Amino acid sequence: MNAQFPFWQSGAVIYSLLSVASAFPAPPPVEKTYHQQPPQISPLKLLFTDEQDVSDVWGKLTFGANPLRPLGECEDPGFEVKCCVPRLDGNWEVYGYTGGHDIYGESGDPTKKLSRWNIHHAVTRDGVHYEEREVVFTSEPGAWTHYATIAHNPVRNEFVCLKGVLLREGFCNNTYHSSDGRRWTPGTNNPVYYDGDSWGQLWSPRLQRFVTTTKSFQIVKKHLPDHGNTRTGQVRRVCSVRWSEDGDHWEPSDPVLIHNGSPLLPVDLLVTPDKDDPPDLEFYRGVGFGYADRVVVRAKLERAVRAKLE
Repeated sequence: MNAQFPFWQSGAVIYSLLSVASAFPAPPPVEKTYHQQPPQISPLKLLFTDEQDVSDVWGKLTFGANPLRPLGECEDPGFEVKCCVPRLDGNWEVYGYTGGHDIYGESGDPTKKLSRWNIHHAVTRDGVHYEEREVVFTSEPGAWTHYATIAHNPVRNEFVCLKGVLLREGFCNNTYHSSDGRRWTPGTNNPVYYDGDSWGQLWSPRLQRFVTTTKSFQIVKKHLPDHGNTRTGQVRRVCSVRWSEDGDHWEPSDPVLIHNGSPLLPVDLLVTPDKDDPPDLEFYRGVGFGYADRVVVRAKLERAVRAKLE
């Protein structure tokens, strides 16, 4: 994959969980005996993101994938979970949403179909059982899409919710803010940007910013045209990255209006497949979470569908 901008250079692991199965770096050297001490062996697998994490290592490095494993079933909280904040008593505050509508497969003008959406709150002790469930926000009717995200800035104890809405110009996001998770108010700059209809959001402690990883678009000659663009089929889904200090003003602020034909983000602001990926691979948003002092972003991958073979 290709990524050429500061967010990824800040130490994010993209699209797969890679591990280093190796000895730890050698202990601090004694003068003039550098690398003469035997290394301390550890069975731990170390996540890495760039060369700074594997420099000056004793022994042979082996790279492999750490598959995700299910830990068990949990209760349905009644909403889609988007943000979990730890409390001092060991419990977790849980936030999520319901509502909006999925425009695909619907007839008529989707910008005129109105719906409402809700922000929910609950408390969990174990991630399995949810208590104190409540609706803390209900929107006004609008052409809301079916997707939303919530992230928490622990420095200012501020929540930012991004909710998709479909306007004539295209898909865009509106922001909502809360200082306590209970009282929510619209942002001051809605809509904050235009891009795809699916994304992930997180707070980056390293950047001290909110970050979104959004399904975006790139014009390419596809081997197997599909529904990426119903007119030409020559649109590949890729991933854009934007960041914001306050949730209301995002960089890059350039709009993506693919359904009107243009404009699109320049390629150096996109995460795109590279020569080592399958030719029909596409990135359909990224969903990130913190891991130690790093960020891991898990991508939904798409391949061409409904191909017509003649």
